[in-house]
Amino acid sequence: MRTVFLVADPPLRDRLRAALEASPEITVVGQVDHVREALAFLQRPLPGLLLLADPAVERESGLIPAVAELGLPILLLAAAPDWGVVRRAAALGARDILPLETDPETWRAAVLEHARPLGQDNPDRGTVWAFFSPRGGSGRTTLAVNLAVALSLLKGHTAILVDLDPDDGGAADLIGQRPRLTLADLAAAGPLSFPGLLPAVIPVPHSTAGILRAYPLAGGGSLSPDHLRQTVETLRAHYPVVLLDAPQNYGDVTLAALDLAERVFLVTQPDMASLRSAKRALTLFREGLNYPAGKVVLVLNRADAAGGLALPVVEQALGAPVSAALPSGGPWPTRAMNHGVPLLWEAPASPLARAIQSWARRLVATRAPGPRPGRRSHRAARPRPAVLPDGGPR
Repeated sequence: MRTVFLVADPPLRDRLRAALEASPEITVVGQVDHVREALAFLQRPLPGLLLLADPAVERESGLIPAVAELGLPILLLAAAPDWGVVRRAAALGARDILPLETDPETWRAAVLEHARPLGQDNPDRGTVWAFFSPRGGSGRTTLAVNLAVALSLLKGHTAILVDLDPDDGGAADLIGQRPRLTLADLAAAGPLSFPGLLPAVIPVPHSTAGILRAYPLAGGGSLSPDHLRQTVETLRAHYPVVLLDAPQNYGDVTLAALDLAERVFLVTQPDMASLRSAKRALTLFREGLNYPAGKVVLVLNRADAAGGLALPVVEQALGAPVSAALPSGGPWPTRAMNHGVPLLWEAPASPLARAIQSWARRLVATRAPGPRPGRRSHRAARPRPAVLPDGGPR
């Protein structure tokens, strides 16, 4: 499957779309009249190819560098390849110049030749990070949603958050939205594809981030580890960062999410009950799941809570350093949820919002392609951990 985004005036655009979608291997995922509109849209998931009409490019030639920076395969359509067209094509890094007036098969053949196949492995595959906490009330989902927003404010790091909690659905609640479709709905309908996933993505207000819910709010529906793996591999071909908000259990889907992640953010709080659960989780990750050093990092939420344990005490109790110590949010997270917007928009100057933005910048600065994360299906069978009532492994 090849996905294409069109930039052309309406008559040509309509002909292009009809011609391209006559092929079952091509899906047009967006179309606009102006290059500036395309740039606004393309901060979101990137298609496999950008098809530009030269008249639109010539009108907004000052935006050519911004288009070239996207790193997408580009085809330019022009009436005649004069020197102006050739210069614009070179500046865009276009793969080819196609005639504006030609038979539809020529357009289709060029797209199939140059478009990046959906899910194709390439150096630009997105990073996968997972949030996990063995106890409820840790603020895990609030941090996940707002980190997705903070990352999306940084050029080239648009994030999508997959909410895997079968009971809560808190990620969408934090932005006042309800999903029309979920991953479980799509999985029940047949094989998952990127164009098929798009209707289920909930846009985060005032952001290019998105949220994808795994299960219906009314309960029911099922999602297998294989469905999750397929979804994550599809998403990371289009989003620079894929965040997984894992529920507080050790079920098969949760373990698949943690396996897929290149980094797991273990969220805890500065109280003894939370630290005991976090300690058991760390032991499971190291000794039961054989995760490599550095994969699981500690995030201390509400680090400044009144009566809470000091940071050195927390690190000593867990036998590991805290990667991010985040302050309490005070009334702002609740107010943000009541207004249906992320904390970063409700109270951008609050200590927690500033800390999350700083954390996002640090993560981006240290983000580097690493080895492909291990998968349960490729490992020797390992026993499921027994689980305590508070969600921690025995």
